[in-house]
Amino acid sequence: MHSETPQVIGTLLAVPPAPPWFVERDALAGVLDTAAGSRLCFVRAPAGYGKTTLVADWARRARAAGGRVSWLSLGELHDDPRTLLRYVVAALRTSWGPIGEATLTLLNTNLPVGPSSLVTTLVNEMAALSEATWLVLDAGIGQNSISQAKLFHEALGVDGLIMTKLDGTSKGGVLLNITDTMGLPVKYIGVGESPDDLQPFNASDFVDALLSRDSEN
Repeated sequence: MHSETPQVIGTLLAVPPAPPWFVERDALAGVLDTAAGSRLCFVRAPAGYGKTTLVADWARRARAAGGRVSWLSLGELHDDPRTLLRYVVAALRTSWGPIGEATLTLLNTNLPVGPSSLVTTLVNEMAALSEATWLVLDAGIGQNSISQAKLFHEALGVDGLIMTKLDGTSKGGVLLNITDTMGLPVKYIGVGESPDDLQPFNASDFVDALLSRDSEN
């Protein structure tokens, strides 16, 4: 065992509070809601343009809505892979409880375990979580969403779908194709840019709306 286990600085795991001058940006928060369904999302802007403030606002909103969001603020001093993974486990535990035991065990030994093996161990521990997994898909990508849904379902065992940008008849067809092909339930649909546009899915209302749009065209 290592003689001294590196300590995690707790303040790096806390979502920054909103500054007094902060103005909520619903449209940008909606973009992040959509991006949250991706495997990875980068937020880029020059220094001082409010990247941290924007993402922190989204994180507070997501938590207030009952979502599990882990926050981690790191810099150049934390570029060692083992240190980074230790912080990732600590951040995940703020939302998911005692996760990462096997990963921490490996980190706390002198065994020559490489970063890829450590990441694999942590991913396997995350996959073993018993909570439902909902896949968020962008209807705007069309039929590609079907192949994405299949890939995620095979890897994670998805329990259901949340479809965003569902504001047209053709996009509604994408949702019907996915549910017919995979047999997954739909929990929410997004029909616009604001938080109020994310609505519980009602199959009857959805079909009525599709038929109504078809008759108008």
